[in-house]
Amino acid sequence: MGQRTGLVEIPEVAGLMPTPQWKFDTYLESWTVGDTVNLSIGQGFLLVTPLQIAEMLSAVANGGTLYQPYLIERVEAGGSQPEQVTQPLARGRLPISSATLATLQQGLLAVTTQSNGTASHRFAGLSISVAGKTGTAEAPGPTGKPHSWFAGYFPADKPEVAMVVLVENIGEGSSYAAPMFRQMVEAFYGLPLTPLPEIIEVTGD
Repeated sequence: MGQRTGLVEIPEVAGLMPTPQWKFDTYLESWTVGDTVNLSIGQGFLLVTPLQIAEMLSAVANGGTLYQPYLIERVEAGGSQPEQVTQPLARGRLPISSATLATLQQGLLAVTTQSNGTASHRFAGLSISVAGKTGTAEAPGPTGKPHSWFAGYFPADKPEVAMVVLVENIGEGSSYAAPMFRQMVEAFYGLPLTPLPEIIEVTGD
């Protein structure tokens, strides 16, 4: 968080991982316990991109290694040009213990499988196990509606894909992004697509 992933094909922004020094320099205010609480749940001053979250979830899925993202896996040989194959480049590891990583993986799986999971009702009956997290990000704008997030990986027991769905200014993560994530899992495995929930516009007081 707070740094570019290293993707070279398209521009990206670093986002923001706030620190006490950053807050003082920006607002001339001291860091508070409330700032720590907000940061721990992804709120407050934290700014991230979908790509950063996808990279982080990929590392959680693979055991802790952060790989630099890339867009082109292979370029076939043509004329005098040999085949070019992109080799994954490890750029670091998550700064957490193996026990913490295992707890995190269990928690992400519980989101979609346990009755009190925020997205369990969206993944009920799916034959592919998904580990992930809903997100509802406050966003300025005329509608006042938050951004809907769902980030995760699948299959949870032997991950192949890490993915992020972000729908801007629409509502909660479990209501919109999570059902879209499910459809993408189904499409990946050639399964019938579960219909998306109807988007209801609320007007008036």
